[in-house]
Amino acid sequence: MKVLLTGATEQDRDGFTLVDAAVYRLRFLTDTATGRPPPVTVSDLTYTSAIHEAFATADPPIRANAGKPSELAKVGVISRSPPAANALDLARVRARFMDSGLTPLTTSQLRALLSKIEVVRGANQDPGTGLYYPALDTEILVSLASGSFVLDGTGLLTLPISTGTSTKIVAASSAAFFLVGHWTADAPAQSPSSIRVRIVPDSDLRVLDAPSLVEVALASTDTLTTAAQQVITAQPAPGGTTWPRDLGGPGSAVDNLPGTGWAFPADVYVGSRDGRLVALNSDGTLKWGLGTGSPVRSSPLTDIDPSTGKDLVYFANDAGSVVKARNDGTVGTQLWSRSVGGPLESSPVQNDALDAVFIGSPFGRVEKLSWALFAGQAKGLLDHLGIEEAFVLGGCMGCSVALAFAARFPESTRALILHWPVGGYRWKLNGQDRFGRHLRFARENGLPGVVKRAHEGKSFWQDPEAGPWASAIVRDRGFAASFETQDLDRYLGLVAASARVLFDRDTVPGAEPEEIMGMKVPALIVPGDDPSHATSGAHYLREVLPQPEFWPVMPPEQATNLVCDRVLEFGRAHR
Repeated sequence: MKVLLTGATEQDRDGFTLVDAAVYRLRFLTDTATGRPPPVTVSDLTYTSAIHEAFATADPPIRANAGKPSELAKVGVISRSPPAANALDLARVRARFMDSGLTPLTTSQLRALLSKIEVVRGANQDPGTGLYYPALDTEILVSLASGSFVLDGTGLLTLPISTGTSTKIVAASSAAFFLVGHWTADAPAQSPSSIRVRIVPDSDLRVLDAPSLVEVALASTDTLTTAAQQVITAQPAPGGTTWPRDLGGPGSAVDNLPGTGWAFPADVYVGSRDGRLVALNSDGTLKWGLGTGSPVRSSPLTDIDPSTGKDLVYFANDAGSVVKARNDGTVGTQLWSRSVGGPLESSPVQNDALDAVFIGSPFGRVEKLSWALFAGQAKGLLDHLGIEEAFVLGGCMGCSVALAFAARFPESTRALILHWPVGGYRWKLNGQDRFGRHLRFARENGLPGVVKRAHEGKSFWQDPEAGPWASAIVRDRGFAASFETQDLDRYLGLVAASARVLFDRDTVPGAEPEEIMGMKVPALIVPGDDPSHATSGAHYLREVLPQPEFWPVMPPEQATNLVCDRVLEFGRAHR
């Protein structure tokens, strides 16, 4: 008997529950008053049981300046689709506005406090971290002026969003969006003069499947109610001072945090783009400026000269020089300068025990990627910290690094914790496809084209064409410059070789099965269950590891607290 399905269903026509990651054929049959049109068949449809997540967090300032914008709340969307699936669109954000006592605000009260409300995409795509910075978070999805505020009796305000590039959440990725309020100049005089925000993520956020614009279901998450944010009038600079201090116009802009001296009242030290280290008195007046010939973007490190009691200042510049200077009252004296050969933007740190100053260099290098390479970096960190033995925890791709670590450094491996190991045929195909797409793009557009693509702001996993070094290119100007000028053919060879090493099997990569069988340490295995974390990979490890502890709980039941408890239980048993 032929069975027809109508409406929403999670079963096939034979009554069996749809299987996650399985491929189906969909056939549309339609009866009309005038007859039956030809059926329409769509093949090769991959079913995913994943439910996307939306949640709200908040770490706004407890006080905000009148006439300025501030973060009111942050919402996040996590796509649980496999990497090749459709993108999502954020189409609406709703929020309830209340006073400090949770009494809903009226429309007129909110208009008196805020001149406009915006939804802004965060430059940091992780929904769980990062604060709102107006200079960085500049993609405005919607801006609602106070004249358009209309609150209902619960203080609810709806901000509809027109879908576009900034609203997209790529499959298997996440995005963060800030709810930003622009305070009116006279907000501190209003009553109430503070705001609290409440958001119910799974109902207040409207998320669409990008191609079809069909609303998608969202997993239920905790309701957010923020602490009260009080608006204040910014205080003027103290009398008798010259704060805020202008160092001399746009050419002397500041890209770093100032450092303070050790004497009281303390002098203030700051670098500028015109190549100076500037010393200011505590009242903001200029003390001296020490020229270095190249922009100073690192934050100064201060110390005290034990023999003279004078401030010592360490800083770096774009020319690649690390400089030590001394505050000699009316002048700054350069004591020494050391060149490392490339732009330096990180700030120095001091180790008194070693009597040394350390600074991060920009000289990342392009080399063949391998699990053993990553494991060697982890061992280097343990050696630096003086740790001889450790629990080695890997999550996702980190499981492969953990296996490589245990294979290379068995004496340093006390136990393994392997959470959602990658593996499976789909994982292998996806990884090889990403590297293949980047190879084609680099071959057609050259390395300058790769650098340009990387600066569009997406990671390798969000945009394979940008390549595995995309994040380093964006973060490090020195690395980007050397990357662009390297030999193209050599680079293409390194990328091809990296793909061959990283994605060389259908099981969990990282170490050969014979090596894994020799890892005589306890190993906790927490299985995944999606195209990138095939359950078969976890079962493979259970088969070949000599001392496996396989946790027979599948992802839908793997609540965060349960996973943490199981990991801690394992740690206590094997410490």
